[in-house]
Amino acid sequence: MIAHSWKGRLARDLLDLYERAVGFRTPRAEGVRARFSAFHLRHYQQDLMAFLRAHLTPASVFIDVGANIGYVSRAAARIVGPGGKVLAFEPNPSVFPLLEKNCRSIPGIAIHNLAVGEQAGVLSLGFRENQTGEASLLAPGREAGDVQVPVQVVPLASYLAGLDPAARVVLKIDVEGFELPVLKGLGEGRLPDGIVAEYNPRWQRIGGFAPRTFYEWFSSRGYRIHILGAGATLTPASFAEFQQRIDATSELDSFDVVGLRPA
Repeated sequence: MIAHSWKGRLARDLLDLYERAVGFRTPRAEGVRARFSAFHLRHYQQDLMAFLRAHLTPASVFIDVGANIGYVSRAAARIVGPGGKVLAFEPNPSVFPLLEKNCRSIPGIAIHNLAVGEQAGVLSLGFRENQTGEASLLAPGREAGDVQVPVQVVPLASYLAGLDPAARVVLKIDVEGFELPVLKGLGEGRLPDGIVAEYNPRWQRIGGFAPRTFYEWFSSRGYRIHILGAGATLTPASFAEFQQRIDATSELDSFDVVGLRPA
């Protein structure tokens, strides 16, 4: 046990040194192997990353709602280059300092310690201090976690209105069941050219959001709806196919829905 603890401390210290050298910090509480494999061997959200490489172009705008520690935002900033822009939103107070550290040296990323929703206001964010990836604005005190904090919420409509009209805009949403309020907060003005939204059936049920309501937000606004698969493959999905995917998804899993507007 002593030898095991000594090796564990050494591994953590070595990873900390490596992360300081490369300028990207990961949460210590999540374990050395998981941190290194996911973020430094680039196993984290590989399908999403492949999609961004295929659909972001230089000078695009990428909006990252649920930016967490900034892994996706940093990758997007490298793709869009100096002529592009990344807007990263992360309300979790235990995660935001890492996002700030990880993005401060990357040109073109604007970080916001804010939640995103349908309208401006204040909501309770629930999270677990030793788990950075499951903070939610749904079901405070029950499913969301053992820590509850008030957070400022903003809609995205005004941010989109302020962007260059000629810029291609891609939006990614990963907010543990709060995806539909984020979409509704886009309003009736300018809409992103592409949207990737995580769909977790369990969280959607907790929020009381019906699958058809989620699907029809996209279809009623002219988006072509797809399921994101391995290697950024896009499988077109009717509502029946979308519902079949939900039914086949386990309680602990999720999938990404992609909406693309005609060019």
